[in-house]
Amino acid sequence: MLIAKTFYRTTKNTIFAFKIIFMKKILGLLLTLLFLTGCDDGDMAFQTFNFGTELTLCNETTRTYIAVNSSTKEVLVINFPAAALLNTESAKDANNNYIPTSYTLSQGQIEYRVYSGSTPTASNVCSGVDNPNISIKDRWVGTGEISVVTAKTSATQFSHSITLVNASFAKGDQTIRIEDNYLGTITSSLGFNFDFTENETSQSFFSTCNDGRLFLANSKEAILLTLASGTFNNVPGSKNISTDSNNFARFRVYENSGINNTVICNGALTPVLEQEWITTEGSAQILVVTTESTSSPGQFLNDIYLVNAKFFNVTGSGEAFTPTPNDSTDNTRYYLGRYVSQ
Repeated sequence: MLIAKTFYRTTKNTIFAFKIIFMKKILGLLLTLLFLTGCDDGDMAFQTFNFGTELTLCNETTRTYIAVNSSTKEVLVINFPAAALLNTESAKDANNNYIPTSYTLSQGQIEYRVYSGSTPTASNVCSGVDNPNISIKDRWVGTGEISVVTAKTSATQFSHSITLVNASFAKGDQTIRIEDNYLGTITSSLGFNFDFTENETSQSFFSTCNDGRLFLANSKEAILLTLASGTFNNVPGSKNISTDSNNFARFRVYENSGINNTVICNGALTPVLEQEWITTEGSAQILVVTTESTSSPGQFLNDIYLVNAKFFNVTGSGEAFTPTPNDSTDNTRYYLGRYVSQ
């Protein structure tokens, strides 16, 4: 009986001691995890992104934009593929809904950062100059896929809606995956006004190149018309000419003002030509309305219009624009100006 009691007490003490050792190990493990978590500088801290509604340009040459959450000092940096931000309206489906276009982002084209110090802004994030008041606390490099929907908001303005379809962000041996996260919009412009004249009572007068082409210049923009021989035959009436290889319009945007016939007609190198657009075959009509001057008989006034015109970027990017009609009597016509012949 004594032996049984001794065995029972020994077993009970052993179990109790085991429980104490086990609990100490569990407590130690919990403390270790707590310590690691407390020392973490942002690891696994994000599962979704919550930025503003507008992405900000960081570097135009590399098409780099940033999205910023000022309250949490988070920044998403994206280097967009060239085709993603073209000013070309997205296609639509049978229900008139825009169809998103997807683009792949390779490693280095998307990055998630958390900053310490000052609030991150385009000026202190994108400048490339060391700023002692702000530094990167946490950095995750990603790869993935974005979708872009581009809508035209005016004749020369566009809005690009950006969604992060999926992305994997890595730091060391840790990886986080983000899916279907709307990031915001990028607003862009074609960068010109296309404004040559008010109306038929406030004409701009065409000048002539040595080879017979007509041109108008306004500040740093120019319109250059190539028209078939015999277009201006000094016969009152109207001619509606479809654009083709002999009849077309070029629209040019230069680096700055100071353009003249030497620049427009002969291709002088300064000011630098920044953009060129052209009406392709059948993309416009050139309307010429000819009347004889009542104050100077024998002099003919040729008023020139673009009708249902569409200009395409000569780079082949697919970008196009349509001048907003300025003729109060016909909402398909843009009045350019007058050419005087005799």
